[in-house]
Amino acid sequence: MPAMTKALPAVATYQIEVVSIKANIDISTTEIKTPRLLLRYWRGSEASDIFEFAGQPGLESMTGKATHKTLADSEKVLGQWMVAKNRFAIYHIADGCLVGHVGLHGSWAEDDACFAHLVVAELGIFIARPYWGQGLAVEASKAAINHGFEVLGLGAITVCHFLENTQSQRVVEKLGFKFMQVDTYHSRSLGRDFLEKQYIMFNQSSLLRN
Repeated sequence: MPAMTKALPAVATYQIEVVSIKANIDISTTEIKTPRLLLRYWRGSEASDIFEFAGQPGLESMTGKATHKTLADSEKVLGQWMVAKNRFAIYHIADGCLVGHVGLHGSWAEDDACFAHLVVAELGIFIARPYWGQGLAVEASKAAINHGFEVLGLGAITVCHFLENTQSQRVVEKLGFKFMQVDTYHSRSLGRDFLEKQYIMFNQSSLLRN
C-alpha cells in the first residue's frame, strides 16, 4: 500500500510595516551662538561661500557627495537647503565667514522598528578644510544636538560616517554617540556604495516618558 502523504498546513507570513514618526524641523528663524560660532539660516547670496568649500577636491570619499564643479552646482544646493529649512549655516564670528554647515535631517533609524515610537533625526556636519583640527565640528554639533533635544523635542539623534573616515569617527566619539551597526550607503551622485558606521544618542527625558 503506498505511503500516505499528509499535507502540511500553510505557514502564515506577516509583513511588519514600520511607520516612522517624521521630525518636523524648521530652523529658518533660529540662531544659536556658541563661543566661536553662529549657527543661522542661509542667505540667498551665499552660493559662492558654499562653492569655496564644497568645490575642493578629495571630499567625495568623506561625504559621498559629488564635488561642486561650478557655481551653478552650489546655487542649486543652496536653494534646496533653503527650502528644506533643516540645515544651519556655520558662521565663524572672529573670522567673519562661513566655515561649514550642520543640520538635522532624515535618519536611517526611521526605517527601524526598534525606534518607530521615537521622533528621530540625523545629525550632519561639515567643516571647511582650512578649519579642521580646531574642534569646530564638535562645538557646532553640540549646539545642534541641544537644539534637537531641548527645543525640537527629538527622541533620538543618529549620526554616521564612512569606515575610512577616522576624522569624523573621532568627532562622533567625542560627542558620546553609541555605535549601533555597519550598513551600506548608496551615493546616487557618485553611483557607488560606501560602508558606513551608524550611531545613536537618546534624549534621556524621552526615555523617561516612555
